Amino acid sequence: MLQTEKLFEIRGLKKYFPIRSFLGGKRGDVKAVNDVSFSIYRGETFGLVGESGCGKSTLGRLILRMLEPTAGEIFYKGKDIHQSPPGRQEMQIIFQDPYSSLDAYWNIGEILAEPLRFQPLSAREKQERIEAMLEKVGLKPEDTQRFPYEFSGGQRQRIGIARALMLKPEFILCDEPIAALDASIQAQVVNMLQDLQEEFHFTYLFISHDLSMMRYISSRIGVMYLGSLAELAPSRELYEKPLHPYTRALLSARPVADPEKARAIKRLPLSMELPSPLDNLPGCPFAPRCPFAKPLCREEKPALRELSPAHFVSCLRAEEISSENG
Repeated sequence: MLQTEKLFEIRGLKKYFPIRSFLGGKRGDVKAVNDVSFSIYRGETFGLVGESGCGKSTLGRLILRMLEPTAGEIFYKGKDIHQSPPGRQEMQIIFQDPYSSLDAYWNIGEILAEPLRFQPLSAREKQERIEAMLEKVGLKPEDTQRFPYEFSGGQRQRIGIARALMLKPEFILCDEPIAALDASIQAQVVNMLQDLQEEFHFTYLFISHDLSMMRYISSRIGVMYLGSLAELAPSRELYEKPLHPYTRALLSARPVADPEKARAIKRLPLSMELPSPLDNLPGCPFAPRCPFAKPLCREEKPALRELSPAHFVSCLRAEEISSENG
């Protein structure tokens, strides 16, 4: 895909959550998103991966203005989104949990009609759009009279997807939309999202823990670690030539069905659990766990730099590690 038009440009984005003591004093900040900069191009699927607590979902909610940033700028089609009222209909979200994201007291018709409340459409036009969107996600028009508890998890997520489509958005945040689904259903939902993107030309920000699925659906991937971008590259290049030790560790740990291929993978174990975001250690945030870390890594924080065309990495020793380990 030729990437020429930036839909979003994120510059120096930060989101800090203050931590209060029992007596009300401030103990410090959780730096959920810490100086993140990147762009999302029109029509692409930008994947975001990383361990739980690394800031992926917080970053997505900042882009949708569900949260306000501590610092930084977000430009949407060249305009600062904070200079306009929140709640743009061009941006929608598909939530992770299809059970809690639908109102149990509303039938499906009412759930899908809610986004259309302030649209200049007649009752008939609204009903026609609701039925059309249900068919787009593989459900039936008569399902409008049923309630969420009458559907399976996969069907509920399809309803959540239909709700996100009701206002015909340009951008959709997919916040781990397949994590709560059975493995047999995940591929169906991902294929449907791709078909919808091809038909309606959506731009996706796709957040997921599933590295194998991310390779399949994403055009570019950003790897987050403790609130920062560790690496950003085209999907195929990231999987074939990862430059950051954290990316290498994630890819080496992913399950492989073929036993021979699994034995051939060179595992890169990490030395400890994910540090607390309250620690605020100097230097590279990954240094305490990195098997390649040198003293300088614990003193100097690396910037996200471009090592090859469209391939960015935040590591002081990326070239050296890459040449040594192949």
